[in-house]
Amino acid sequence: MPFKTGSWGEQAQARNIRRTQYFRTYQRKRYGEKRAEVIEGTRQWQIQNPEKIKAENLARYHIPIPKDQLCEYCYSTPAKHRHHTDYSKPLEVMFLCISCHRKVR
Repeated sequence: MPFKTGSWGEQAQARNIRRTQYFRTYQRKRYGEKRAEVIEGTRQWQIQNPEKIKAENLARYHIPIPKDQLCEYCYSTPAKHRHHTDYSKPLEVMFLCISCHRKVR
């Protein structure tokens, strides 16, 4: 095994570059075709549901989730998601936890 030259910081930086390159090639091999299918499926969904996207974006940028807000469904866990009951009213949302949001969908 050859002696490594350079400072510890330079060696760590070189290791990080090699690691990044390895994982990029691994992910391209593993997910290359599937990723293209997922992206195309997402685009199709976006084309079919423009009102949902508009409502989600309006809520995301205009209605922050209050810091100590509890879920409006179970009242026990902190709220992490916004849920629209009607997409034609984009600023009327319920604050839900992750598990309740999956149930209500």
